[in-house]
Amino acid sequence: MAFSTYADLQAAIASWLNRDDLTAQIPDFITMAEVRFNRELRTIQMVKRATATTNNEFVAVPADWLEAKDLNISGQPLAYITPDKLEEWKNNKVTGKTRFYTIVGAEFELFPAPTSDVTVEMAYYAKIPSLSGGNPSNWVLATAPDLYLYGALQQASTFLMDDMRLAAMAANATAIIQFLNNQSDNAAHSGAPLIARTRNAY
Repeated sequence: MAFSTYADLQAAIASWLNRDDLTAQIPDFITMAEVRFNRELRTIQMVKRATATTNNEFVAVPADWLEAKDLNISGQPLAYITPDKLEEWKNNKVTGKTRFYTIVGAEFELFPAPTSDVTVEMAYYAKIPSLSGGNPSNWVLATAPDLYLYGALQQASTFLMDDMRLAAMAANATAIIQFLNNQSDNAAHSGAPLIARTRNAY
């Protein structure tokens, strides 16, 4: 059964389950599968760019943010440090050019804090746009419909307490996630040598 839309996917899940009493639950199975995809997938299709201007240390993370890839100011990359290390340096009154960042709650914290307007440019992994009646497709469904199918069937098997089918569906979804992540890594590094990044610290 070919499927390329949200409605097609729901019909395919119902067909695989061979049940007519789970129509109300199928959208939940898809939503829970998307929770797993956002947790485990990290591909080039998920990378987005954004900018923000600030004159203090705090910058809100984008609404669809999952994980930072890199941050820079005027083309100069910022290095990640842990919140504990940042607090230690703040307590030691370290000053100078902004060169580091950490993540606290829903904000990036820059260090040392800028004293005038700077534009922070960021590349980050964004959440996969959720499927819905108003958003019938996305890049995952277009490129890996089997992942959506197996991912939703894994959630259905959990709901139905079908341990045998649960293991098979989870394994299938895991294999596809690993393939997509590996494929993305290979594409990102294709034809280019890897260069080790050096990190300076105070």
